[in-house]
Amino acid sequence: MLPAGTRPFGDAVGAVVADLGTGTVGMILDGEVVTPVVTDISNSSDKLVLYAPPTLLSSSTSHTAGLIYAGTTNYWIFNVISNVVVSANEAVPRDRLDPGKVGFRARVVQAAAARPGGNTAAAAEAQLAGSPASVALPGPEPDGSYIITNVINWNVQKNPGNTAGEIGNFQPLFGGPADEPVPGVPGTGLAGNPRFENIAAEIFEYLDLPAGYQKFAVNADDGWKVQVGTPGQTTGTVLFSIDRGAGARDIPIAFTTPVAGLYPVRLVWYKGGGGGNVEFFSYGPNGEKILINDRTKANAIKAYYDITPGLRLTITGPSNGMVTISWSGPGTLEEAASLQTPVTWTTAPSQANPQTVTATGTKFYRVRQ
Repeated sequence: MLPAGTRPFGDAVGAVVADLGTGTVGMILDGEVVTPVVTDISNSSDKLVLYAPPTLLSSSTSHTAGLIYAGTTNYWIFNVISNVVVSANEAVPRDRLDPGKVGFRARVVQAAAARPGGNTAAAAEAQLAGSPASVALPGPEPDGSYIITNVINWNVQKNPGNTAGEIGNFQPLFGGPADEPVPGVPGTGLAGNPRFENIAAEIFEYLDLPAGYQKFAVNADDGWKVQVGTPGQTTGTVLFSIDRGAGARDIPIAFTTPVAGLYPVRLVWYKGGGGGNVEFFSYGPNGEKILINDRTKANAIKAYYDITPGLRLTITGPSNGMVTISWSGPGTLEEAASLQTPVTWTTAPSQANPQTVTATGTKFYRVRQ
């Protein structure tokens, strides 16, 4: 049974059947017979029975499914997880990807006492904005952030002076990487339990995402929010937010990206007293949990803490029958005689920057990285 508040994704319906052997299995979805795909589960006699509907099951809808095997039909009712559609305007073109800036930009704050407002995303945002004042050790970046070049798999039990231990989905016992300490903790002037409490963090990254249905999750103690936006931008589309003071648990989220590109995303995580951890991951084929930016996994979603500056093309004039063309950053100037489809762009004969050309006829210019 799924934990309370956890709902299935809308791209597939399925179940695990134990000891099916050579028997057959069928499926019913909302009163209609459908044909599932049955696959073996590694190192097990169990079978995964999965049906992918031709169109996504609508956000937050209720459905009835049934498995037909061993002469009986077993039904269950489920509610599909909410699905936020992200605006295509949020996508940054992939040609601005900077392979030298792999990972996350994380800014961590810690209060000397319990934060006003408790364990809520709003209180965490206020803490990140400076209220109450932070005693955490700032990172080396100009804004006090840390650059995390691998994955987000933090656990305060790994911080100096705490009792070492592993928690969550990703740890050596399960074939995954070991937990890592929360950067900047413990803060200055703290003693006893407060050394590892009252923490909030903004973890920012550009996610390299294809167009389509995205399946993510966070395992955290205590709560968190995932929001579209650049560092400090609190007005972007919220993909999921939960106010909680509780132990580590997987909570999945779903959202749709209408076009492929680099999407700016803020993960705001916070903890009050007791333990604290955060794992940021996606679901790959057959529901495999894969840490974001785990470059050892072929299906991992890649993250970048920054992108290359956008190119800006400037055309001034005409003056004395001439126009001046210039552009910011490295790039190739291209020209076209028309913007009617299909557009034919060719490399301009001169790549001088700036350059002056005769203002006669019609010609279109662009700069390509």
